[in-house]
Amino acid sequence: MLTDLGGFLGRKGDSELGVKTVWQGYTKLIHHIEAAEALNGLK
Repeated sequence: MLTDLGGFLGRKGDSELGVKTVWQGYTKLIHHIEAAEALNGLK
């Protein structure tokens, strides 16, 4: 799931995923969590 968020498509011709892709996915996940927490605080 992290690699999907990082932009890894997993196509036949794609190379192996790397640390950068995982890191980008992790960063986006953290941003999504922060946004959800901020929206939850508005209630």
